[in-house]
Amino acid sequence: MVRKYKPKNRYCKNTKLSEKVFLSIFHEYIYGRNATETHLLIEEVVDLGVKVSRQAVEGIYLRLGKYLWDNFVRPKIEKLYLDYDLAAECESSADFIVYYLDMMRQAIDGEINYKEYRKDGIEIGSMETVERLLARSKVFNGIPAKTFHFHFAYVSFIDTMEGEVKKGRFSMDDVLIMLLNEFKKKPI
Repeated sequence: MVRKYKPKNRYCKNTKLSEKVFLSIFHEYIYGRNATETHLLIEEVVDLGVKVSRQAVEGIYLRLGKYLWDNFVRPKIEKLYLDYDLAAECESSADFIVYYLDMMRQAIDGEINYKEYRKDGIEIGSMETVERLLARSKVFNGIPAKTFHFHFAYVSFIDTMEGEVKKGRFSMDDVLIMLLNEFKKKPI
């Protein structure tokens, strides 16, 4: 017998969250709220009729960060590796990604002076990216190395999209719609 299964959420597989709750979490993620703020907002302000834990929101945030990393930021870094022909410094694009993220993490942790590094080497992100990561690091009392690339993906993606919005190419609502269409094709 064939089952007629209709997923509860076409944007995010393997979740008990409804589409409406997921879209609320996604909206707050893109607009920069942390998991605690989003949890409180959903619980108190938004009338969704469900209780969502902060841990559930944090889990969705990590999945969103992984999605941005895998589909938008990592390919951009791999292209940078090929464009700059960095085979002399790093043997593979995977080595370069580790090197790239390590430099960003060191800049955020204050281990290197990022402005001086930028003068000497290739540009690893913009100063806006570094400043946003610093702000996120303060909010989270440091960014764990294990999830640093998700935070970096979020900040890098938002910086790129805000740049496009400033140029008048599209609005942040267009960004939300674009990502939701991507999620329909390949759910997180």
